[in-house]
Amino acid sequence: MKKIKAIALFILLIIGSNNINAQENYDGLNLLVNFGSITAVNANYEFTVAPQITVAPVVLIDFDGAFGIGAKGSYYFDSHLNLIDDFDVYGGLDVGLHFGNNTEFSIGAFAGGEWHIDEKWGLLFEIGGGSLSFGGSVGAAIHF
Repeated sequence: MKKIKAIALFILLIIGSNNINAQENYDGLNLLVNFGSITAVNANYEFTVAPQITVAPVVLIDFDGAFGIGAKGSYYFDSHLNLIDDFDVYGGLDVGLHFGNNTEFSIGAFAGGEWHIDEKWGLLFEIGGGSLSFGGSVGAAIHF
């Protein structure tokens, strides 16, 4: 029931955010190291699908030799927070399968931020998530 409420809240935030202009194009390759329930290397490629909304396929390889696949959707709160262009703050949902000793399916929520070093490079951090990123993550973003 909590997951359904989180999904409904996420959809309401998107619908309720009228009069918002896209601050930037969020497309880019994100390379992260996850810490928490799974210690792993995580890669995803974000595609901007609407102003301030991205989706990304995710691939994860954990340090035990298992792997995961999934997808995540992010909403960028930059214009709501009046942030300078060097910083992004986002939240979203992820869904994925982790193939290890047991195959695990999960849906999770996450929050994160990015500091844009320049137009091409950024530093990322995330907390939360499901089987693909539960705990915390730090990494780099490459924007094309």
